[in-house]
This record gives sequence, C-alpha cells and structure tokens, in this order.
Amino acid sequence: MNKWLTELRDWPKQRWGHLAILLAAALIFTHSSTSGSLLNYDDERYIQGNALIETEDGIQFRRIFTEYFDGHYHPLTLLSLACDNALAKDSIRMHHQTNWLLHLLNALLIYLLFGSLFPERWSLAFGTALLFELHPMNVESYAWMTERKNVQYAFFFLLSALQYVGYVRSQDRKRLLWSYFFLIASLLSKAQAVVLLPLFLIIDTVERRSLRQWPIWLEKIPALLLFSLFLFITRHAQEEAWGDLSSSVHSLTDRLLLSTSALGAYLLKGLAPFELSPYYPYPGQIGETLGAWHLAGPLWLIGLIGALYFSWKRNSKMILWGLAFFFLNIILMIKFLDVPYGDYYMANRYLYLPSAGLTWLMVLLLIPLCKKFIAQKFLATYLPIALVAILFASKTQEQLAVWNNSEALWTEVTDHYPTYPHAQNMLAISQLQAGKNMEAEQSMLHLIELDPSFVGGHENLAALYFQRKKQQKAIYHAELALKERGDRAATLEMAIEIFRSYGVFDRALECSSKLIGLDPKNTAHLLTRARILNELDRDEELFGLLGGRNEPEVQQFLRQIEEENRKNDPEKLRAQKLLDRGTQMGKSGQLKEAHNLFSRSIEIDPNNAVAYINRGSNLAQMGEFEEALKDLLQARQIDPEQAMTYYLLAAIYRDLGQAGAACSNKVIAESKGMTLPQVFDRYCQDNSH
Repeated sequence: MNKWLTELRDWPKQRWGHLAILLAAALIFTHSSTSGSLLNYDDERYIQGNALIETEDGIQFRRIFTEYFDGHYHPLTLLSLACDNALAKDSIRMHHQTNWLLHLLNALLIYLLFGSLFPERWSLAFGTALLFELHPMNVESYAWMTERKNVQYAFFFLLSALQYVGYVRSQDRKRLLWSYFFLIASLLSKAQAVVLLPLFLIIDTVERRSLRQWPIWLEKIPALLLFSLFLFITRHAQEEAWGDLSSSVHSLTDRLLLSTSALGAYLLKGLAPFELSPYYPYPGQIGETLGAWHLAGPLWLIGLIGALYFSWKRNSKMILWGLAFFFLNIILMIKFLDVPYGDYYMANRYLYLPSAGLTWLMVLLLIPLCKKFIAQKFLATYLPIALVAILFASKTQEQLAVWNNSEALWTEVTDHYPTYPHAQNMLAISQLQAGKNMEAEQSMLHLIELDPSFVGGHENLAALYFQRKKQQKAIYHAELALKERGDRAATLEMAIEIFRSYGVFDRALECSSKLIGLDPKNTAHLLTRARILNELDRDEELFGLLGGRNEPEVQQFLRQIEEENRKNDPEKLRAQKLLDRGTQMGKSGQLKEAHNLFSRSIEIDPNNAVAYINRGSNLAQMGEFEEALKDLLQARQIDPEQAMTYYLLAAIYRDLGQAGAACSNKVIAESKGMTLPQVFDRYCQDNSH
C-alpha cells in the first residue's frame, strides 16, 4: 500500500490534470442521469418488484447468495442494489447515483489500465477514457437502473486487469491474488467476466511474456477453474429461467448472419454513434427480411480476426490491444447462441466495455493524422480528442433525455421502428402510467391497427376503458382479450372485474369457473368466485364452494359475511344486493334485467327511496315516462331531500313538454347542491313567458 501511495505521489502534473478533466466532464455531461425515473423496461421487475433486494427486515444475504434471479447468478449486483435500498429513502435516485459513480470510476480505471500497459502513451489513455466516459452508447448502462450488473462487473473487471498488469510487471504474488479477488467479484456481478482469462493472455503478449513457458499457464489454472464453474452456474440459471436452451426460432444460418452483422454495427456505431435506438428488434419483428447488410455480416468477423492476426504477427502491440479488448468483450454479446431473452439482436449496453477498445483505436489513429497537419505537439494530441469529446457529449445529452423516463424511451423506439407492435404497446403502457389516458388510448388503437392479433393489446385497452368508465368499450375489448388469452389468469381476473362492475354476472361467473379450472387449489381464485356469488345472493353455492376450507383469507371472508348478516336485517341486506346488481346492469345497458331487479328490491323493502329513483331512471331510459314519474314521485314522498329525484323529474317533465314543472324541479335540484347541464338554463329561459 505504501509503495502504491509513493507511486501516486510521484505522478506528474499531466496525469492529475487528466483525472481532473475526467471528473469534470462526468459532472458536467453525464451527472443528469441521476435524476432519471423508474422505467417500464425491466426496472419494475428488477428494481421495484425484486423481492431479493427488499430490506424491510434487513438485507437478505442468504437468499441473495443462494438464489438465481432472471436467468442470472449475480449476488454482488443484487447486494449492491439492496444496500442502496437500505441506505437511502429515495432508493430510485440512489440506484442512479451509484450507477453514475461506477461509470465514472470505470473511466478512471480505463485510464489507469491503458496508461499502465503503455506508460509512454498516457495522453492516449486519457483520450480513450474520456471518449469512453462520454460515449453515447454507454448511457444505457449507467442511466438504466437495471444495468447495475453491467457497470459493476466492469468495475471489478478493470480492477482485476489492472492488478494483473501490476503482477506481470513486478512478479508480486500479492498482485496476482488481488487480481483473482477482483476477478471473483466481477464474476459474482455478471458472468460475462469469463473473458478475463483470454484478456490476461493478451496482456502477457503485450508485455512480451512467452506463452511457451509453463508457469504462465499454471498461474491461469485458478482462473480457468473459476470460469468453468461460473459457466456451469450460468447455464443452470438460464435453464431454470427459460427452459430448453437448445431450441431457437432462428435457423443456424440466420443466427450467423444476424450476429455477425451486429458485430459490424457495433464497430461502426462505436466509432460513429449515430442512429442509436434503445432497442434493435429482429428484422422479422418489424416485417423485414434479411438483406444485403446481414448477408455481408460474416465479412466483419473475418476482417476482425484477420486484423487481430496481422497486428499480432507484425508486433503492433497497441493495435492488437485495442482490437483484442473490443473483440473479447463483445464476442459473448453478439447473441449467436440466441439465448431466449429479448426480441432484439443487439443492444447499446453490450458495447459498454468493448467501446474502450474502439476509443483507444480511434485516438490511436486520429493523433498521428493530426500531427501531419499541426506542428504543435500538444495541440495535435489534444485537439482531436477534444473535438470528438464535444461531439460525443452532445449525442450523450440526447441519449440521457431518452433514458430519463419510459415515455421518452419508447417514443424513441417507435420513431425508429414505427411498425414495431411491441414498442407501441410499451409506449401505451408508459403513457397510461403517466396518467395520459387520451394518448394511451390513441397508442393502443394504433397498436391494434398495426397488429390486430397482438397479444395483450385488447387486454390493455379493456383496462384503459374500464379506468375511464367507458363500459361498452371496456366489455367489448375484454371479450376480445378473452379470445386471445382466455387461458391466462391475469386476463380472466381483469375480465371478471369488468363484468362484475357492469353487472354482467353470467360472464363473470363463466370466467371465474375457467379461473378455478386453471388452478383448483388457488384460494384467491375461489374467493373471486365467492364474491360474485355473494353479490348474487347465492349463499348455498357460496358456502358449498368454501365449506371446509380453513385458509385464513377464506375464514376472514366468511366472518365478514356473517358480520354483515348480524348487523343488518337479512331482508334489507338482500334488497340492497338486488338494488346494487340492478344498478350495475343498468350501467351496462341491460335495462329489462335491471328493471326486474329494482322491482324485486322494492318488493322486499318498499321504503327505500333510492330503489324508486333507480327504477324511475331506468324506466325513463326505456321510454316509459308515465311509469317513471310515478316512481320518482314515490321517491320524493319517502325522502324529500334526495336531489337526484328533482333532477330526474326536471328531465322527464321537459321531455313531456311540461316546462313549468320541469323548471320548478330544476330550481329545487340546484338548491340541494346538484349542478344541471346548461341546456336546462336555456330551456327555462326560452319558456319563461
């Protein structure tokens, strides 16, 4: 430690200046990522809905280190998220701040790693770190909370590589042990760290260590064993989450073309980050087929391997390092294996660490080019770095705005892929979550237009219309959703809620039967049907359904029914249930059924003014105005204080052409606090003579 501090103290001012600029650039151009919100792109599941990082009863160390999550084994990532939750009241902001800090530290570590490996080219290492820090494609990794694993594994990855360089230089075994310590930490953050082993060999090559010496290979045995173990664990985690990994919707040829063309896209976008999208769907997802770009994909792989070979053959260590750092860190992410997650063939976040290799090559080529035109060495070195950094910073601001909230994120995807149904659906959901119901409705309707058979489209529309109290549309789309996904519990539960609310009890019962059929032992499903039976006053069926069950929630429900029966007159309670059902059926347009229920309620409890009001309103809708008047006058006699009675009387008298009676009832309704439509004012003014 003292030796390290001594080395740090002896640093020239130039390096301290480099570090100061890296810190300032991060604060100025990337710190706004810490004000981002929760995204409806895995954050709701990975951050908000992740039971493993909840800390109400303390950090769950045992579960974090013994359970898989989302097809991964990354306990240190989960532990860091849990620590954020434990340390801050505003955990969302804390997650963002930690991600941003890790990204800054990664830029500093890249500076130290690349500079230590090529100590005569610290300015090159500075340019590499600055462009890595400001690279627009890297925004996804630190602005998106779910990608904690990406920035965290990279942090330990770089520490491990830096310690390994120190070991190779000094042959200090403590450095090797530290390298393995950070290697394990990186693997426990994300399994992608397995590429450290071949990277160690590249470092050996750059440092001119002969790979023919057995000690060099023997010191790698622990790393090889660790990587083998974590590959096995990762495979097991993925199989647990996704099942059979050997099957694929894409042929071997298509996977080869898609993965190699993605490799080419990473190269081009890494060097010139334009036309960036938060999501890159497979061509088939947007109605396209593989084109010339995909067919030429293998040429990128062949060219990259050729460049690696010739840089090694010609002993071009700096070019070899940049190419190898890019290639080793990207090779596992080009999705040739077609792991069944995400309908995308590439992602900006996959270029996070690989981008350092590309920015190294970029600066390595730009500086000599500028020196041909600029004589002053300092200017020739830092001018190209500054110009590219300004360009990157500008694009980074755009990407930070995209990743700030869900609506901005999915709007960006739909702008790039306007025919992609999944993006349109996610946009609609984000608008719904933001309370923008009108925009959400338009987005959902556009989704159905794009893909009438899109799974979940009608379900979301039904939920939206139900929330907005548009009953006919809610019922219509609920029925369509049931045709699409009637074997799914969540769809059935949504439909039941809509049918119950609008009095379509026969359909609610049908759906509850299907719901129970999915899982006959599910207590929640049984209670869903029991609540419908209770509303229908079918006590015999209700107790037959729940009789003999001792679950606490069942017993609590039965006690509530008993309490209601004890506190209320059973006959009046039955009359109220009939009245409630009639009201629901009236809302759904079932006027005759509603009339019968109101009449039955009045037979049981003839002194309930509300029952007469509802039946009178129902009769008016059926065009039976004289009968409606009788019910409303009876309601007025029972309870003269009901403002709704006078409002309905005003409306009926107006329809019957009795202006005097209509306007006098209007005045009474308003005196009791009811606001009538302006059409009544005009009507009474016109008939005031």
